[in-house]
Amino acid sequence: MSVPATGDIVDVLIAQHQELIDNLDDVRRSRGGPRADAFALLQVLLRAHEQGEQEVVHPVTRGLVDDPETVFERVHEEQGLDLSLSELRGLDLDGAEFDRRFHAFRDAMIAHLGWEERVEFPGLRARRTAEQLFAMANELRAVQAIR
Repeated sequence: MSVPATGDIVDVLIAQHQELIDNLDDVRRSRGGPRADAFALLQVLLRAHEQGEQEVVHPVTRGLVDDPETVFERVHEEQGLDLSLSELRGLDLDGAEFDRRFHAFRDAMIAHLGWEERVEFPGLRARRTAEQLFAMANELRAVQAIR
């Protein structure tokens, strides 16, 4: 997972979201060895991104979002996405079933990332100082550097 050397936590996470979306599209468009490589990379990127969010972002955002239950729902979504990803691993990457399930997974992932950008990230920026947001970005960089 690339972690931009500059920017606050929101900037870093949005850059990572774009990297994930680009990789999702690589998997969708490719076949054979390139698809296998893109799918393997997707798993690594998602693991690093989710771990960083769980350790750095979610503990802070639980107290910032007006309805904390929605944050827990997003964590539950992440768990569902992890399960879907695990199921995809067991399928023929070039088969019709993989294509069908991957399409649903991609749509769910993009919806999840969009919610974070529309709800969670503005809450961070509205309720944390610039210094706190930059400190969170540095913490995320440290967490993802050891993975």
